[in-house]
Amino acid sequence: MLIHKHSLSEVYYEVVLMENPTRDLTKFGNRELKIAGQLLQQYAENSTNFLTHGVEVWFNMNSGYVFLSDEEYNVGVLNRNCTKIIQFYSCPECGKEGTEEDDIICINCGYCKEHCQCKIVND
Repeated sequence: MLIHKHSLSEVYYEVVLMENPTRDLTKFGNRELKIAGQLLQQYAENSTNFLTHGVEVWFNMNSGYVFLSDEEYNVGVLNRNCTKIIQFYSCPECGKEGTEEDDIICINCGYCKEHCQCKIVND
């Protein structure tokens, strides 16, 4: 955590810049540690084909998501039943996020259904 002090009308205030997301397990709460454990268990038992080199456990302190990410910024989360790791997508066009379970992201191109690149190629 970085703390910067600023002066505004001779009143000092602090801006706390949090490193987010984080890999620091001391910043994970009990819930997040449990999810991290489930992710690692599923990763050990049923490896994924989309997470390759440099896989790490991350926690987004704003959203509450706990996830795995690799050096290529591929992201894996637990499915709704916590029985497997599925890919988490972020549309590069508009920023919508989700998994194949959410049915808002095209899993073929990674864009949301509205900006799907598959339609452009197939038209």
